[in-house]
Amino acid sequence: RQVIFGYLNMALTFQLCEDRGLVERVAQHVRQRLSVEEFHVRELAVLASAFAAVNYSDLALFSHIADAAVETINEATPVELARLLQAFSSVSPSTALGGLEEEQERIAQSERRRKKLEALLEVCVACAREKIAFMSADELLLSANALGQAFSVTASPALRDDVAALLASMRSLAVASLAVFSLSQISSLLFSFSRWKQPFPPAELLRVVDRLGALTSSDAVSGARHGSSQISQTRLPAELASTQISILFFLNLLLQSSPSSTSGTAAASGAAATRAKTLQGVRRLMRTWTPNIFLSFAPSPLVNSSLATERQLGEGETRLRARTAAAGSAEEADCGGETPGRGPPAAVQDLLRLLEAFVGLRDPEEKEDELLFLRGFQEAVLRCHTAIDGLAAAQFLFLLEALRLPEEDDFVLLMKEKNAKT
Repeated sequence: RQVIFGYLNMALTFQLCEDRGLVERVAQHVRQRLSVEEFHVRELAVLASAFAAVNYSDLALFSHIADAAVETINEATPVELARLLQAFSSVSPSTALGGLEEEQERIAQSERRRKKLEALLEVCVACAREKIAFMSADELLLSANALGQAFSVTASPALRDDVAALLASMRSLAVASLAVFSLSQISSLLFSFSRWKQPFPPAELLRVVDRLGALTSSDAVSGARHGSSQISQTRLPAELASTQISILFFLNLLLQSSPSSTSGTAAASGAAATRAKTLQGVRRLMRTWTPNIFLSFAPSPLVNSSLATERQLGEGETRLRARTAAAGSAEEADCGGETPGRGPPAAVQDLLRLLEAFVGLRDPEEKEDELLFLRGFQEAVLRCHTAIDGLAAAQFLFLLEALRLPEEDDFVLLMKEKNAKT
């Protein structure tokens, strides 16, 4: 067993999936051992995660793992349950081209795998339901994400209802425990429910927004105690800025999925009013966060200059390029380079998320807020100018259409030029 787990740990760590022959030999050995030995759910969770990580999806192997896991599932920790569910939810049958018979077999395998997942999910839901009250914040978040992923690939209506009910309980428990949640944990909570399209009632979302406001206020007080009298001039660490952007992005998705107008019943009217109050809270949060977020994209020598206010939007594309070129190597240090096969760097993805969040959350009547945002946003884009490729430029243009900027706007022209080069 030590040899097996040693290899699988290495494969999981370094993604050693190129040698498919080696993976197949290890899988065959594991299948043989599973047929004659008893494995604890702890070991089975590691096995399932490792094979899923190297994209090995043999039905016989995962069937053995699922059948064996049921025997000790009640002894599983929330982390082990989450590992099992994520592994079984993520594996998929080979999509290699073949004839009609091969395609039919692939479909049949996919159906058998789905049924095996549902059988495992059923016992995992029962087990998680008993453990939910004793989960830590991290365990709660990990379990919610795993259950959401399993929900997305489950076809059984009854089982989907059970999973949805458990996710609702986890959400309510998390909201009740927000006082002990960090900013990144709140981001993870919002991610799971937005990513897997699970409901997040406006009343509970409002409590999340209130908690975010309290965390922001406490950070401002802490900054003042350390000599920062103007918190709006503080340059955030890139990781913190990215977390705040993600939170705004997820809040926008969750609010978009929550109905803004309803049938007119008392309960529906109350929910709509709560949603409107939540939206106002998110807008305040966005106004508070975005100045520091914009500064996080700026090179260090320029942090103290009033980049978000010293230029108007209509300065001309030539000046945009000149200032971008002047940023030079500092710009590259902030935004990174493109990674082949992985799209634009993280900073450009963050900018796209931030713009999408603003488009969805903004008040169309507040033109001054829109102008201030666009000034700061343009300044941030300047720092990542060279990292924006044609595909990213097309995404920027799509989002900018909602703001109805004039065709001759410098920012629009710049994105059109980049898009035309693809």
